Amino acid sequence: MRRLLTLMLFTTLLTPALAQDEPPQPRVCMNATDSREAVQDHGLIEPLAAVRSAQASVQAAVRPELLNSRLCRWDNDFVYEVALLRRDGHVVRIFMNAKDGKFRPALGSKESPR
Repeated sequence: MRRLLTLMLFTTLLTPALAQDEPPQPRVCMNATDSREAVQDHGLIEPLAAVRSAQASVQAAVRPELLNSRLCRWDNDFVYEVALLRRDGHVVRIFMNAKDGKFRPALGSKESPR
């Protein structure tokens, strides 16, 4: 009986520690070859379509200039990171889910980086 109570107490105390969420994983970006393979293997949005969508989201009248675009693995998702230069000189970084095209906030941000 004593062992059973000890086991129950131990299980009760240990369960919340095991149920805690894992900390967010850092972004790991891919090179061009790995990006092409990931797009083909996982049915991701093509990079050009992601860039055009990001450009359209920043400014409808005037397209910002593309600085950089890369495919990253972030929290077990594929995410495009697109850096754009606006006409006023500000750099805008947009993060887009490569599977469904939805924008996602930057790490540590509560809103979209637009």
